[in-house]
Order: sequence, then structure tokens, then C-alpha cells
Amino acid sequence: MTQVKVHAGRTVRAVGGDTPAQLARPCTPGSPYSFDPQRHPNEPAHGTTHIWDVWNTLDHTGCRSTAPRFVAEFGLHVPPTRATLTRAVHDEPLRPDSPGVRLHQEAADGNAKLAGGMSGHLPPPETFEDWHWATSLNQACALAFGVEQLRSLTPLCMGAVRWQLNDVWPVISWSAVDGDGRCKPMWYALRRSFRDRLLTVQPREGGLALVAVNDSGLRWCVDVPVRRCDVDGAVLAAASVSPEAFPDPLVLRSANQLVAGPDRAAALGIGGAGR
Repeated sequence: MTQVKVHAGRTVRAVGGDTPAQLARPCTPGSPYSFDPQRHPNEPAHGTTHIWDVWNTLDHTGCRSTAPRFVAEFGLHVPPTRATLTRAVHDEPLRPDSPGVRLHQEAADGNAKLAGGMSGHLPPPETFEDWHWATSLNQACALAFGVEQLRSLTPLCMGAVRWQLNDVWPVISWSAVDGDGRCKPMWYALRRSFRDRLLTVQPREGGLALVAVNDSGLRWCVDVPVRRCDVDGAVLAAASVSPEAFPDPLVLRSANQLVAGPDRAAALGIGGAGR
């Protein structure tokens, strides 16, 4: 077999021209891409970045350790919806490692990665039904976590494209919509996390921060009650903040300072109503 090496940058120049003025539209030779051949193509501070170590070898909370400019690919694989899986796989009994399920597993060492991703976040599943729901729930929570973290970094990070939207077959994959066109729980989580207006609590230097992200292009003033509660739900301290997120896309307010207190066995509760 003859191997042919293709330089992406030269290919784009050959097809589209040598200068931006000669190109039909702005583009890059590929992704990830850092705009400098002397720089690593996946350098987070330059160009587009792919984040796969977090989802393949690390816990999803590890995404907080990086501050990329634009994430062009990241994701977490899970089974298709129950109806789609049982239409395509007829193992008796169904198990995460039964032959038909393994045949539809797209990721290398996929079941171990699924178990590692759930560890520390959800109880170990005891049945196949538990496993199916827990993996789907973990995908939804993990991707919402990642998207909200990235959006909270605006204007440093100006975009996130997750892999992938849909499938053409009923497999265990990274899609939000399975091969039969059914939405996984992640689809609904991403719909919320990618909405034009978002309130999210993120760790910042000095404690927690309430981040208001406004991509609507319209003025947004939001009234946010902040409460510090004990483990039984009793309110220990309360305050209110009203960030106005326009025209800048986000406003930060220290949630810790609003309801600071010595009780470590307490939770921070935040709700909001915008106008």
C-alpha cells in the first residue's frame, strides 16, 4: 500500500488561493489549528482546540484546568436511547459487556471509560437499566458542566462545538441524537446550557462567582436571590444581586462575599428571574 502525506495548509492554499483575499470565505487549514507552524496545533491560547484528555482519561471536572480560546471538539460517549438500543440489540440478558452491546460500542475500551466517567458522581449501577440511565445522565451533566465552564470564560473563550450532534446507526457514541432520531438526555441539557442567557456559578480566585452570560444582543437585568443553607435546607444567610449583562456578555459577582459564613456544612443556592 502506498502512503501519501498531505499538508493541510498547502492543500487549502492550492484549492482556495494563497491570500485571504483569494479565499471565498475565512477558513483555517484544519482543526485543531494554532495559526503558527512553530506552535503546537492544539495550543489552547491560540486558534481552535480539541479537548479529549478530560473525557478519555480524566474526570470531566478537569476541564476547569484549561482556558482555551475556542473549543472545536469535545464530548462523552454513551448508549443510544433505550428504545433504539433494544430495537437493534437483542441479547438475553442485556449487559454492558454482552456481545451485541459490545458490537455497538464505538469507543476503544469504552465501558471502562464510561465507568471511570461516572465514578465519584453517581452510585455504581447494579442492573443494565441502571447502567443505561446512569451513563446517559452522566453525559448530560458532564457536557453541561463543560459548556457552562467554557461560556463563563467569555470573552477569552468565544465558542464551543461539541462532538457530535447525531448518528447514522444505533451505537454507543458521542451523539446528542441517536441513530433513530431520538434525543438523549444530553440534548436537553445542552439546550439549556447553550441558551442565549445563562446564569452559572463557577470557581474563581477568592471563591465562587455568579456569572451572567448574555448572548441575546438585548439588555438583560436579572434579579438573583442568593442563599446559604445547611444540609437540611434551613437558610443561614441570604442576599440579592442584580447584574445587568449588556452590552458586555457577562458580569461577575462574588457569591461567597454575599452570604459568607463559617459553617462549612452548607450549600449555596441561587435562583433568578430576568427581565
